[in-house]
Amino acid sequence: DDLDDDDDAGDLEELCSWLTLRLGKKVSSVKRSKRLVDAPAALVEGAYGMSPTMRRYMSAQAVAQDDEFSGFGAAAAPTLEINGKSPVVLALRDGDLDSPEAEDAADLLFDVAALTGGYDIDDAAAFASKVTKLMGATDIPPKKEIEAEPVEAEIVE
Repeated sequence: DDLDDDDDAGDLEELCSWLTLRLGKKVSSVKRSKRLVDAPAALVEGAYGMSPTMRRYMSAQAVAQDDEFSGFGAAAAPTLEINGKSPVVLALRDGDLDSPEAEDAADLLFDVAALTGGYDIDDAAAFASKVTKLMGATDIPPKKEIEAEPVEAEIVE
């Protein structure tokens, strides 16, 4: 289950570099995951990183003390691990990374990983707008016509 199956997912280095630049300070790096199976991405803290709950606690303390993380400095950003077999990741890998759709997909990839991991997202309105746009592009099949079965009626005279 190592990365020996690189042929299946192809080269993700270009995508990882692009995602790192696209996401900026939100992540410390982007790398291919060795453990993700179903999810397209996950946020992972380093050995000494803070959990999402601890980040919220430290941020609340900093606000209460009017200090930037109470002397702890800015917390290190998490690493975004991507699943090289996920259809979303493969679509990004093979797509035009200069397109607005790729940028939206990158933002959604990060935001979904953040929400799944217990982190807060910075711009809930932008997230909702992108999800709504995706929902609008979804093909929902029309209602199926229900054929009425003929009913035999007994005629009483």
